[in-house]
Amino acid sequence: MRNDVSAIENERMTYINLTMDGLYNRLNNVYEGLADREHKETQTEIKSLIEELKTLHDSMEDDL
Repeated sequence: MRNDVSAIENERMTYINLTMDGLYNRLNNVYEGLADREHKETQTEIKSLIEELKTLHDSMEDDL
């Protein structure tokens, strides 16, 4: 049985994977910043992550 995926679905999954990879990397930066006590840099990274997650959340709300 062959499972064909549409081009749109393929693009959607690519976007999701790239977004998640970026978030994972940035969360790792937060971990390292906390461990190294780099408070200012870590706060900046956290604020940026919150903004990115808010944008992601809002885009999901638009789809509902």
